[in-house]
Amino acid sequence: MSFPTFSATTTAEEVADAFAQQIRGKNVLITGTSLNGIGYETSRVIAKYANLVIITGYNAARLNLTEKTIKSSLNTTPIATIRQLHLDLTSLDSVRSAAAEVNAYPEPLHVLIHNAASAGGPLHLTPPNNLESQMATALFGPFLLTKLLYPKLLASTSTSTSSLLHGAVTSTSTSTSKPRIIIVTSRAHAFLPSSSSPNSTFPLPLDDSGAYLARGPANPGEFSSARRYVESKAANAVWAVEFARRAARGREGSVGVFSLHPGDIYTNIMQKEQNRVDLIGMGILNPDGTPAADKHTFKSIPQGAATFVHAFCVSVSRSTTKKYLDHSGSHLWDCAIANDKLAPFLHDEDAGKKLWEIAEEVVGERFEL
Repeated sequence: MSFPTFSATTTAEEVADAFAQQIRGKNVLITGTSLNGIGYETSRVIAKYANLVIITGYNAARLNLTEKTIKSSLNTTPIATIRQLHLDLTSLDSVRSAAAEVNAYPEPLHVLIHNAASAGGPLHLTPPNNLESQMATALFGPFLLTKLLYPKLLASTSTSTSSLLHGAVTSTSTSTSKPRIIIVTSRAHAFLPSSSSPNSTFPLPLDDSGAYLARGPANPGEFSSARRYVESKAANAVWAVEFARRAARGREGSVGVFSLHPGDIYTNIMQKEQNRVDLIGMGILNPDGTPAADKHTFKSIPQGAATFVHAFCVSVSRSTTKKYLDHSGSHLWDCAIANDKLAPFLHDEDAGKKLWEIAEEVVGERFEL
């Protein structure tokens, strides 16, 4: 059995159709599923074949619209059960409530996709936890959600067909598939300025209290939404690397952890007024707010969602030939491993350990794998 070669122009639907067998029967939770976003498109195409797709958000009207649009866009019958979950990643209480709801579901959970991102804008500390909204959405909320759902994920190990990870897939074998966690980062992490600390080459401030990571600069006038976005994506990448490192030490690898860059995509986040000035200043958007296609290669939303679906499907398993086909910890671009795209500082083990400890302190819970 052979599969097509995937590339930057491959769409999520093409990947899902190629790996339909791997998706069948699976249950997935995806954060950030509003219309005109890559989380929506990922949910839509996975719903063609999966058993259960859990869509999340804090706005009931938008969740209803997402569910209705997914169902109306697919002609296949039956499609996955679409289940709405109220989740505000900036509120630790909301995260705990959502996790308790998912843990009470009778179905197992096979895949957790962290896609949600904050809309940006001025410095905003969200009550009642007093967390800066971008980092809460990107790191602290997902960290707590993963910790609380981790036992359910571990319990979902199943037998499936495995496949190679690189674009062209030419063979399959029966294997025991591990659950997986997919964390969205961005090439924007490379824009992070050099460290301002005289004793560190790591450019993301990780002070002992975690105050900067949790709440931003002490002087609100020093806050930059664009820089915070870059910091949040760097933090996500460090978290993914550290997560994979820790997961590899438990239960024969326990889960597969992937990070990915979906590409430059003109989504609903880019179109929000509070982000336009920063994006125009960075040269990503033209002065009129349209994509600067002469400076950057933009993907469509279906193309951007393709790597999500590929990360959902690729093998993280021990095959029947006892040979590991385990690429956990990999960073993906364009449906292929691209570890060289991660800046070297993201692999700093001391920084990874420190970030993990800060996240535990902020959410008030230890997360031991």
